[in-house]
Amino acid sequence: LDHCWTLAYCWTLDYCWTLDHCWTLDHSWTLDYCWTLDHCWTLEHCWTLDYCWTLDYCWTLDHCWTLDHCWTLDHCWTLAYCWTLDYCWTLDHCWTLDYCWKLDHCWTLYYCWKLDLGLPTATLR
Repeated sequence: LDHCWTLAYCWTLDYCWTLDHCWTLDHSWTLDYCWTLDHCWTLEHCWTLDYCWTLDYCWTLDHCWTLDHCWTLDHCWTLAYCWTLDYCWTLDHCWTLDYCWKLDHCWTLYYCWKLDLGLPTATLR
């Protein structure tokens, strides 16, 4: 009285299944996938229309992040650093391959500039 079946399907009031699928009103699953109207997941991945994630990574079409990094096609950052192909910076420093600067100093391998009363002065390091 609580099951009904044919050669291809078996169902109850809550479930319907075949040899390789099972579903309810809000879930469907196979041995490899489980999905609802807005999520799909496997043992390693979960995704929606906007996000995909694993235990280590989460990503969208334009961002990827871990617990300590986030990056796009042209930026990467952590809590302490942000960088591109040309620049790297922290809250108080910015540098390139040629220059490093802080709020009132800029320096290279050979020179350091300090902004003093609005007039730049250069000194040999």
